Amino acid sequence: MKMSWGAGEETSMSLVYIDPAGIIAGFYEVPVAESEDDSVQTHGPSFNLPLRPGVWTVRALYYWNIV
Repeated sequence: MKMSWGAGEETSMSLVYIDPAGIIAGFYEVPVAESEDDSVQTHGPSFNLPLRPGVWTVRALYYWNIV
């Protein structure tokens, strides 16, 4: 997953990966470094294979609010 951030203080985001059956397959806290400029960050989750086929959903949470 590719994420882009604006300038700001150090914080973290929670990423929730939901499989096609609606089951939470992963939950990750992703640190976001302090930056004076825009930045780009990637996140590659670690899942057991094979993955469930179909459309997956990712929810980004900041202080438990969906963003």
